[in-house]
Amino acid sequence: MTEAKETAPAIRVENLRKVFTGMELLGPPRGDTVARAFLNILGFKVPMQRRDGPRATFADQGPALDGVSFEVAPSSVAVLSGPSGSGKTVLLEVLAGVLAPTGGRAELRGLVSSMIRPGSNLEMTMSALENIRRHEQLQPPSKRMALDVDQIIAFAGIEGFERLPVRKYSSGMKMRLSLAIALHGRPDVLLIDDVLRVGDIAFQETSRKRLLELKSAGTAILFASSDDEFTAAIADRVIEMRDGKIVRDRSAAATKSGGKVRSRGGTRIDASHFAHENDAIATTSVEARRIASKDRPFVRIRLGVKIKAPSRVRACIDVMRGNRLAFRSLAPRYVDFGANATATYSVDVPLDLLAPGKYTVASNFVSLLPDEVLSLKSRDIVKIHVGSDREDGDAPLGNAILSSKLSWETHALEEPPELAGEPA
Repeated sequence: MTEAKETAPAIRVENLRKVFTGMELLGPPRGDTVARAFLNILGFKVPMQRRDGPRATFADQGPALDGVSFEVAPSSVAVLSGPSGSGKTVLLEVLAGVLAPTGGRAELRGLVSSMIRPGSNLEMTMSALENIRRHEQLQPPSKRMALDVDQIIAFAGIEGFERLPVRKYSSGMKMRLSLAIALHGRPDVLLIDDVLRVGDIAFQETSRKRLLELKSAGTAILFASSDDEFTAAIADRVIEMRDGKIVRDRSAAATKSGGKVRSRGGTRIDASHFAHENDAIATTSVEARRIASKDRPFVRIRLGVKIKAPSRVRACIDVMRGNRLAFRSLAPRYVDFGANATATYSVDVPLDLLAPGKYTVASNFVSLLPDEVLSLKSRDIVKIHVGSDREDGDAPLGNAILSSKLSWETHALEEPPELAGEPA
């Protein structure tokens, strides 16, 4: 009888720790940072800006990574989630060799490709063509393969500019080229920070398809993401981090709740929820349904939250069309809550205000604590597709976002109206 051979993980992390030194907190010296570094060495607590978190001093800086352990198998996608400063970027930088760990160990098998900071894999004085060839030469000889230059240039959408120095590119062109180079080739391990929202929707979809191709080819993918929709489309696991620790590690299917609602009038509504939380508040549910009111149709969005610490809380939603803000709505006031309280926020989004098209809704809860202010943002919690079968659906709206039905009156006149005053 033959036993099945267990596949070794492509990424193995065991009890990984990272504590920043003073100079690592400062980063490369610039401006008055050198002077501030000496002041800290002399014992003066001058605030320094940590690269992956809130303001800190040498004396009170805690570990950026604290006992992190997990594995990622080949042909799988794991997503790092969590608020800003939770340690996602630091973890990726340690795995990519940008930072040295303070303790623990990390093992990555095979060829590793990474994009931690946009443009970090580009040489600005070189052209796109030269950067692609340079990337080929940096691969180990045993893993070296010719890259399809035309495919990478087309993927990045920089046709006609491939011979110019990268320093002359716009920021968007640099990010697309950087990501295109990272996603091509056949790495065994791919590490990407939260940069997959670069470009327009078409570029994001192309990136998603490429990631799925790499996954099918055996690549183990670990990336940080704040895009719930992108995570749901590609992830097998979601690893949630907070304060340098893993607080939750579960399948992507288990993190998502909610469902899809299809409504009359050509309007489609998708509501989805990924558990988000900070030290003050946690989201528990998202519901959305279309209400056919006599006055005007609207989508009622209901947000469930649990209060973790005594605080004053105010909610806000942003309705987006692509990368453009259609409008923002704030709850009328802050509300006082005690610890372990639960609450539901409801808001109505008028459909006749929106021109035909696709919209997404993001939520933000601002919590006022005695000694700090925390913000909990969740993107793409609701998707609204406003159909074009309204009475004004065929109107030439162009790129308009809002299309409010204002009160109009039209009077047909048999004779020209009399004008006041004498004729000139």
